[in-house]
Amino acid sequence: MILAVDIGGTRIKYGVMTPSGSFLSSFPRQIVTPQSGLIEALAVLLSGVAKAFPVRAAGISIAANVNREGVVLHATNLGMPCPVDLCGFLSGKLGIAVKAENDGNCAALAVFRFEEAVAQRTFVVITLGTGVGGGIICNGGLLASDAGAAAELGHIVLDPAGPGCPCGKRGCLEAYIGEAALVERYNREKAQPPLKTALEISTRLKEGDKTAAEVACFAGERLGRGMAVISDIISPDAFYIAGGVAGLGGPMLTAAEKTLSRTCFLRTLNRVPEIRPVRERKWLSLRGAGVLVL
Repeated sequence: MILAVDIGGTRIKYGVMTPSGSFLSSFPRQIVTPQSGLIEALAVLLSGVAKAFPVRAAGISIAANVNREGVVLHATNLGMPCPVDLCGFLSGKLGIAVKAENDGNCAALAVFRFEEAVAQRTFVVITLGTGVGGGIICNGGLLASDAGAAAELGHIVLDPAGPGCPCGKRGCLEAYIGEAALVERYNREKAQPPLKTALEISTRLKEGDKTAAEVACFAGERLGRGMAVISDIISPDAFYIAGGVAGLGGPMLTAAEKTLSRTCFLRTLNRVPEIRPVRERKWLSLRGAGVLVL
């Protein structure tokens, strides 16, 4: 068995997986991501799991840039010092091999391993949550870099004069459709009490809330613009959409499809990439973390 961990800006998810890729019945579990002392708290948590179950290795998905040696070089949405040897530290504490990868890359690996995308050679996974991330499978392999900074899809600049992004630039895709940006947009248009999460916007959307529908369409239009840029570079077969903000569903994806089909170069070849929601998006990066060491 192996230990899979997904470290996000809001929550840490973890579970014990079998060689077939399924979780034991008492998993997955999740806790709130600590704002300080993250890796120390993580070591305590995972040590307890490693003692209770015969795990042989741990795979970690993290919302950060991780190099090939398992060192976290930068983490925009995590309160942790960088650089830090995440894999070395945890391996020493747990007494097992540990491998880590960016959460967007883990999402792409999970889609390739567990979704119908296994028949596709080139596709893009975009994860919509606290931040906007993603991963790229190109010609059947994960697009990666020594610095762990490949496929930083959320930081494609749509407008250099646009809103500020946590990465320090302006007008990034994440600055428009990250969870905080969408919640702020909804609250600007709607009376009190303000909402706090994208899940609440999704609930309002299902109830027929007009402002929620407008926010979903806005998110889709910006998402489509970002997809067009990516499409013009790698010519993917499809885009897979995952993460909590993907709960905005049909209206967002419809708006994205319209924008992508109108603006990507592949339209001239009648080969506009498909846009598909991921079926198992809740635990996607967590399952991808398991793929690292399966």
